[in-house]
Amino acid sequence: MTRLVSGGRSGGVGNRTRTVSGSGALFALPRALGSGSSFSLRSGSNANLALAGTSIAAASALAAGASQVALVRESVGTGAAARAVEYAVTLTGATAAPTPTPTPTPTPTPGTYLPANAALAGAYGLGLLVSAYAGPALRLRRASDGAELDIGFSGQALDIAAASAFQGASPLTVAAVYDQTGNGRHLTQPTASAQPSLWLGEGGPIITNYDTDSPMLIPATLAIPRADCAVFMAARTPGQAATCGYWAFGAGATDYGLTSPRSAGNLAMQPMVAGASIPATATNARALGVNNLAVLGLVSNAAKQVVHRDEQTADYPAAAAAMLNTGGEVGEAIEYGGRTDWRGFVVYAAAPTDSEVTAIKAALKTVFSTAEPATLSFLAGGDSIVFGTGGANNRTITAALHHRSAAGVLYRNIGIAGHRLELGYTGFNTASAAYLTPGVPNVYVSDYGHNDIKTNVTDAPSALTAVAAMKGQARHMAAKLRAYGFDMVIWQEAYADVTFTADQEAARDAWNAWLRSGPLAEDGLPCFDAVDTVASDAAFILSDAETDAGRGMAQGSNSSDGVHPNEVHAGTRADHLRAAYAAIPFALKYVPVAGQQGLPYTGYTPRVVKGTAPYAFTLAPGSAALPAGLALDAGTGVISGTPASAGTRSGIVLRAADSLGATAEAAFAISVAAAATITVADQTESWNAADATGITVAMPGVVNAGDVLVAIMTVDAVPAVTWDNATAGAWTQRAQYVSNSNAHTLMVFTRTADGTEGGRVLNVALSGSQQAVTRVLRVTGATGAVEMGSYLRSAATSADPPAITPSWTGASLDIAVLALDGTAAVSSGPAGYSGFMTRASSASGQSTNASAWKIASGAEDPGAFTLSASGQWVAATIALQAS
Repeated sequence: MTRLVSGGRSGGVGNRTRTVSGSGALFALPRALGSGSSFSLRSGSNANLALAGTSIAAASALAAGASQVALVRESVGTGAAARAVEYAVTLTGATAAPTPTPTPTPTPTPGTYLPANAALAGAYGLGLLVSAYAGPALRLRRASDGAELDIGFSGQALDIAAASAFQGASPLTVAAVYDQTGNGRHLTQPTASAQPSLWLGEGGPIITNYDTDSPMLIPATLAIPRADCAVFMAARTPGQAATCGYWAFGAGATDYGLTSPRSAGNLAMQPMVAGASIPATATNARALGVNNLAVLGLVSNAAKQVVHRDEQTADYPAAAAAMLNTGGEVGEAIEYGGRTDWRGFVVYAAAPTDSEVTAIKAALKTVFSTAEPATLSFLAGGDSIVFGTGGANNRTITAALHHRSAAGVLYRNIGIAGHRLELGYTGFNTASAAYLTPGVPNVYVSDYGHNDIKTNVTDAPSALTAVAAMKGQARHMAAKLRAYGFDMVIWQEAYADVTFTADQEAARDAWNAWLRSGPLAEDGLPCFDAVDTVASDAAFILSDAETDAGRGMAQGSNSSDGVHPNEVHAGTRADHLRAAYAAIPFALKYVPVAGQQGLPYTGYTPRVVKGTAPYAFTLAPGSAALPAGLALDAGTGVISGTPASAGTRSGIVLRAADSLGATAEAAFAISVAAAATITVADQTESWNAADATGITVAMPGVVNAGDVLVAIMTVDAVPAVTWDNATAGAWTQRAQYVSNSNAHTLMVFTRTADGTEGGRVLNVALSGSQQAVTRVLRVTGATGAVEMGSYLRSAATSADPPAITPSWTGASLDIAVLALDGTAAVSSGPAGYSGFMTRASSASGQSTNASAWKIASGAEDPGAFTLSASGQWVAATIALQAS
């Protein structure tokens, strides 16, 4: 098995097996420790094998069926930073493909088949793809006694009855998948230990490769040109977060292939050309997640490569010309936790036309039943219990869920081995469009907690601080998930493991108790729609050896390492999770929003859980009426309007009825604050018509202590400004924005008045001799909190300040401001704004200052100032919080 000598986990490097032919370089070694690592062979390696650069080479060809082992060590770094991994590579000499058992030529079965195409080079699968084919589908091997048997078709489908009868109670592996073109280019795997499994249970039949190097081998006789070919599969990577390979041509290195890389969260597909994976981006394969059975394709021609997932496509640059004639592999899990399932594989030696591609995909959808529409989507995040690493016999919960659910239920997995809540919520501060499925309910399943406790709890005091931190992180994460678009959040209780200390076990108990207590998230809603209590369910016995039903897993029957679930336990845990989801009731979630008298009000958009759209919203019988001025939208459930009076209206009960007649209700109160008294009580203007370095600014005649003074200054250049504090007192500069080409400056200063400013004339110095205009607004009813929005600059005749969204709730005084260079006049301010004033410093229009204001709440987009002609300008918006 893989052994990490130092430096942490091995990163999923496992023992490798290859069936090879010939001598020389036979296997290219993958780098697990980065580009700077080096390879060596350890003592005990077969004498016929040696390193040739980064490949294993054989001095002489291996006999058919004979195996030779190379013991590989990869190392990097020195001293305390040294890391190394050790693993075995087993090379086995190739044997001839098995000869299919002759079968009588049947009458062609009615159905949908691949369209006729002279370039069809190979057709393989668990369904009949070529109407004229009369042979078997595949050869199976029974693990109990090594017996082998060819299995054919029943109609157009695999003969499940024959396969089940041959299986008995023993697992089945696949020795060969026969070529239905009649060319004899069969996919084989002569090494019994490397054969993939045939799954006949829930979600089957399917050829499955999990966590091991067990692909079917492509024969060298299946030769195609890389720059003019096409490969299609009916396949999936069911709920995995590890790198999985769909197919690859090439001996050792990948000359051409299609993968689902771990770096893309296993929510993307990427072609590989000459051993290099082409990165997925937001505009190509990032959105082509493959977690449920789908028709995948890679069509290559002289112009480009096109990746297909059902009807989705993504373009990549054209591949360099090369002949692919050294064999390859179909279906491979490249890392621990990886899984590739497939039902069909079709190869063309020339790129089909667009219409032919459509017909090929339609046939594969029909034969392999991949066309079911999505009805429900799950995304699982967390640590290695979700990710699926930890041992060769372990399995992810999402993979187990796949085998227990309808084909239209999607499962994605973005778990990361070793991940913790404190490490950033698996990327949800920078979310990916691939995480959500449009048009269906989206459910996030979280399994965080184990590693936070394992890492941060060392004694009783640290148990308290660690759990407190986890609570805050979970509250944040739950709100982020809903804001991003998830309809439901399910959290699974944390498991212990066999190494937990008493303090860690106490922290786990406290964490799980908090999960079950119904805590609220940062958005005011309950954190979770359901908590999967599998770790504390007294009826859920992990094994006969366990005396504490909530403490971890027994090594052996439920886990190969005492931490991560194996096939048995993952299936049982998946059943428990499905039950937790099924128990979520139809519900209406609502967070009341406070309003203010006289200001426009828009309430919360209700969240409906588990209903069947469309919904109708009403006030339930016995509900209190809405505050005067507000009304309910029956289609959206949003309450809006302008409250006519202040006060709190309790006892409001909103009801949602779904299309099937089910109803859910939410009770709440709406509080309306008294009308805001914030206003601009006075404005003064000061300007100098000639250039000067010293200017004066007049204050309003009456200024009371607590008033907020806002000075809007425009200057025909970019000078430094110095207020004479002896006459002016201290002012806070809020912004300095410059129009294009440094032609003009807009500056904003504020000061909370002490009551001595009334009628005074203040001295202000400029670093250069310029014309300037300064307008001072006296604002009453303000708290003193001031925020500036961003700015916009242009030469257009419509000067539109950008929108501003204050950080506070409630009323604001929003001031739109403009600085204009040139002789153009400002004819009007933003529509709906009061107090519009404009002033040019001189007849030549060296500096023009304009402003207007409005009382509003929340986000505000002022609209434009109108100019008589074009000129360089800069505009912005100021918000002052109402008391």
